[in-house]
Amino acid sequence: MLSTTSCRANVNFREKMATAMDEEERKLQRLKAAVHYTVGRLCQSIGEDHQKEFSRQVIAAIAETTFRQCGMPKEAQYQ
Repeated sequence: MLSTTSCRANVNFREKMATAMDEEERKLQRLKAAVHYTVGRLCQSIGEDHQKEFSRQVIAAIAETTFRQCGMPKEAQYQ
């Protein structure tokens, strides 16, 4: 049978793990946003040079492909 102290320690461990995972998720989301922003700016610059306009869908597809090609973990790619 587990003691109260042991159960409390287990709960604290799970809470710390969840907090660490939440922080990792926030970091990945910020990284994805930064990649998307950078791709958007590059597309805007190239589009101005060639009198073309990139749709939001194209920018999102390029950003997602770029993110995947950087070797990010699979769980980060599909969120």
